[in-house]
This record gives sequence, structure tokens and C-alpha cells, in this order.
Amino acid sequence: MCIKPLDAINESVTYLRQWVNMSFSSFKEVIEEGDTIILYINFTQIYALEVKPKITSKSGQKVDNVFQTKYGCLRLMDMVGVRYGSRINMSKGWGHVLYPTPELWTVTLPHRTQILYTPDISMVVIQLEVGPGSVVCEAGTGSGSLSHALMRAIGPTGKLYTCDFHKERVKIATEEFECHGLGPRVNVSERDVCVEGFGVKGVADAVFLDLPKPWEALPHAVSAMKPSGGRVCSFSPCIEQVSRACETMTALGLLEITTLECLIREFQVKTISLPVLSNNGKAVDSQETNVQEDELDVPKKKIKIDDELAEEACTVDDSKVEEQSKEKMVNQVTTARNCDQQESEPVNNVQATFMTGGYSSVRMASTSRENVGVTQRKVSAPPPATAHCPTVPLPQLSRTSFHIGYYVPPAVEPGDPYGGLEDVWNQHFELLFRNLPNMWTFGPAETTPSGWQVFKDMAKVRFSCQRCSHGWTSMYGMVVFYYHWDIASNQGNVRFLLTGQKCNHCNPDGFETPMWYPEEAQKVMTNLYHEVANRVYQLQTPPLIRDRRHGRPRHQHNSSMCQACRQGLCKTSQVLQTVSSSS
Repeated sequence: MCIKPLDAINESVTYLRQWVNMSFSSFKEVIEEGDTIILYINFTQIYALEVKPKITSKSGQKVDNVFQTKYGCLRLMDMVGVRYGSRINMSKGWGHVLYPTPELWTVTLPHRTQILYTPDISMVVIQLEVGPGSVVCEAGTGSGSLSHALMRAIGPTGKLYTCDFHKERVKIATEEFECHGLGPRVNVSERDVCVEGFGVKGVADAVFLDLPKPWEALPHAVSAMKPSGGRVCSFSPCIEQVSRACETMTALGLLEITTLECLIREFQVKTISLPVLSNNGKAVDSQETNVQEDELDVPKKKIKIDDELAEEACTVDDSKVEEQSKEKMVNQVTTARNCDQQESEPVNNVQATFMTGGYSSVRMASTSRENVGVTQRKVSAPPPATAHCPTVPLPQLSRTSFHIGYYVPPAVEPGDPYGGLEDVWNQHFELLFRNLPNMWTFGPAETTPSGWQVFKDMAKVRFSCQRCSHGWTSMYGMVVFYYHWDIASNQGNVRFLLTGQKCNHCNPDGFETPMWYPEEAQKVMTNLYHEVANRVYQLQTPPLIRDRRHGRPRHQHNSSMCQACRQGLCKTSQVLQTVSSSS
């Protein structure tokens, strides 16, 4: 058992006492110049702002630091001296200034890559078993979401070695750590850990890997750990990555290898209506019961339904049981009774039985022995059932990264027609369209096909500039499908085009290739499948899926930078509508 010196124990106790109030580096009650504050307006409007007198505008000029919101403007220098947690008034509303924590920074930071969110971060920190004084190695740095949480967990006496192969991301992350007062506790380096390693050996208590090929970095992770051992966590959303990483861990001698999935389940509280009491104090189960009682209440002529006989006859065809309700049974009986009311003897009992073949057989019992018999009347046959599009169970893609799904690359090659997801597009197309009667082919559109039908859909996509490495997301990621049914060859063809956008920082001549999320590709491919099934085969299909991946756009859509807008496909035309192309 390892016994720590008394000074180290006292330091840890002091740190743990302040842990609840601790954020990036230390706790303070009053805002000072140079601080990073969190402006909380509502659940969907949370912003991280720096308290400094001047900022650089998009044109490169120094302007006053004023933050604009729909509830009014906020002058950041006016926040100096204000207590954290205070309510601040603006011209059209108010907000609250909160102390920055890793959790709030996660939901407000500028995204340079895909990040880890609080549920996944909590799982990682617990599984790594890090605490005050721990040394942690991380690859890659990305947007720094996990880095801030790790530095809070290891405290002022710990050390974080974080690496990233992207030069611009390393530069921005270093500036953020310095601005947040975390510079002395973190070492940021530009390196490819799969080739060069972490730059340290025998010092780490834990290693975290968030890489496309973690198995290549695992030998370097083992060499970076202390001789006494430690914990290694590999964060991979794809089952192929998980399988290969586990095989490498086993080969390197790692023990207790476990794969976990972090899920969130939300509960909603809803109001339900209770049974309504009638005049006699009895509860009415449904409106259908009232209808039966009203229709059966005929003066001096009571009609009774024999439930046992009706149930016995309904077992002939189970589909009829679902279609015929008790209310329809009463209507049939009442109609039959009215048609035969000219008989001399009153009707005391009626038993209805529903048969197949478009007939309803009504057996009528009378008090007169001479008039006992059976009558049959033909009723209108139900309309022929509409052919429905065959449903296809698709793999459920979770948005938590601890899930067996698909990997979204951090960047795509210029001109990649599939947006980095060639396997995803092809697999979903084959899975869906194999349910149609004929064969269909799929591929990118090299030119605009002439005379083909067009189907357009929108999704949330991500872009990364190849020149300045600026990244941004857009809710107007457009995909254009061209589909055509060839009667001669008895074959269908689908071609698609992913439209790009220009970078608004360096504004190059060409459009950047979009990077598609797997669930967005699945959604638009499902819509295409239903569109073709409806237009070509006249099958009844469900409504199109109009939801997009959750996002909080900070700027309006710039039509001048959008390839789809320039071609008249985006905002100038209605989305999710099939039209005929004439060129």
C-alpha cells in the first residue's frame, strides 16, 4: 500500500474542498477583465464571452467588445465588478452571467472537430480513474472539450499531455488554455502519435485515444504509462475499430478489456384524462359505450347484442375483427331491423353475425312461431387494399459516440462525391432498394441527366476549408437525386450530387466538399426510397422525414457562398419536392 506524505494529503484535501466551486483554474466571486464568462439567456442560447475592451472584427479592424442578442446588446467591459451568477438587464430582456465550468464550456466552445459531451466525458473520467496529481496523455486534442474536464479532475498538481496532428488546431487550443489559466498544467504538442508517440515515456497514469486508427497508437500508449501500470481508454464509434483495438490490447498484454456504451434516456411527464362520471355515478369507459347505449335505447323495442355469438363468428377472419367495431355492429343490426319492420310480429331479439365475402348475415328471432327464419342482405364490399411500400428496418444510429455505428472522418478528400461516407451511402441504398420489384443502380452524377426526375433533400453537414482549416456546419447541406426508370431494360437508375459551400474566411474560388453525418445520409436515403416507391410503383408510403440533426446556427445562411443556391436548388426552390427536370 502506497502512503502519501502528509503535505500531499493536506494539499489534496484542500483541493477537494474547493472542487465544487472550481472551474478552469481557480474560483472567484467577481468578474475581472480578461475573464471568460458564460452568458445564459435560455436553454438554447448559451454563449462563452471574453471580458476585454476590444475585439477584432471580420474585416480585421479593432472594435468595441459588444455582444449582440435578440434581447439587446451587452457591453462586456460593463461586466467588470459584477458578481458571477447575477442577472443582467438588456434593452429587451435579461440574462445571467455564470462562472465557466467544463460542462458549460462543452456546450459553448467553437467546434473545430467533433467533440465529446458531458455524458461521455463523465464515463471517460471515471473509467480512467484519474484524480488530483494524476498524469494523463490525450490524443487528439480536437476542440478541447475533454481536455478541460481532465484538467479539472487532475487538479493543480496534475499534468496533461495532449497531442494533435493538425497545426492550426494545436495553435488555437494552446491560446484557449492560456486564456483560461490552464497553461502551466497542460503540454500541447503537434505530432502524429501513431508514428511519433506522445513524446514522454513511463510517466502517465492514464491514456486516452480518440483516433481513427487507435490500434496504431496503442504500443506508444503502453510505453508512455508508468511501470506500475494504468488505464487506457479508446473512444471509437465503429465496431470495426472496437474489434481491432481490442485485439491489439490483448496482444499487448492489457487486462480487463471492457467495451461500454453510454446512453441517455429522457422521461416526459404528460397529463392524461380520467374517466368521466355519468349522472348515475358510474364511470364511462369510452365514447363508444355512450353511442351503443343511445342507439339501443328504442321505446318498447329493445335490441340486444349476443357478444358470444358475435365473437364466435368474428374468429372466421381475424382481419375483420380489427376493422369492425361494436358500433358498426349496432348500425348493421339497426339497419336490418328498420328494413324488416313491416312484419306483423314485434322483434324481441336480434343476433348479428359478420361473415366474409361481402355479406352480413342477420338471424332474427320473433315471438311468432310462423315467422322464424333467416334473411340475407348484400352489403357493399370494402374497397381493395392499397399497396403499401415495404418497410425496411434500418440500423439505429445513436448520436452518442459510445455506440457501434459509423465513423465520420474529420475531413474528406477534395472532390469526394460521397462526402467521406461511400460505404454508408451504398449499404443503405442496397438495404432499401432491394425490396422493390426491380433492380436499381446507384452512383454519383458526373453530369446532369436529361429527362430524369429530380428529388432534393436537406441535411446538416460539416465543412472544412483546405486552405485555412476553418471549419463550420450548415443546416443547408443539399443532396440532389436524379432517378429514372428504363422500361426497355426493366431497370432503374439513381444518381446523386452533394453540393458544397465556400469558406467565408479565405473565400477561395472552389466549393468545399461537404462531410456528411451517417444518420443524415440514412435519413435522405430513406426519403428517396419512399419517393421512388410512390412515384414509380404507386405504393402508399409514409410521410417524408423532415427532421435534421440538432444544431444551433449562429449566422444566417449565406446564399452567395452556397453552390446549391447558385444553381437554383436551395432557397429558391421548395425542399423535399419532386419535380421534372427539362435539361
